[in-house]
Amino acid sequence: PAQKRSVGRPKGSGTGINPVRYYRMSDAHFALIERAAELQGKSVADYQRDTLLRRSRKILRDHGEM
Repeated sequence: PAQKRSVGRPKGSGTGINPVRYYRMSDAHFALIERAAELQGKSVADYQRDTLLRRSRKILRDHGEM
C-alpha cells in the first residue's frame, strides 16, 4: 500500500524568516536607545543586537564561560 502523506509543512522546511523577539519597554527608554543608535549611525535593531551581544560576551567572559 502507498504511504499516506501527512498534512502540513514538510519537516525541515524553513521559511527563511527570522523570528521576531518581543519585549516591553517604556517610551522614554526606547527614545534613549533610539537616540544612541542614531548617533552611531545604526538602526535601533542593529544597535540593540550589537550592544546585547557585546555585553553578554563580557558577562560570560567574566564568569569564565568564554
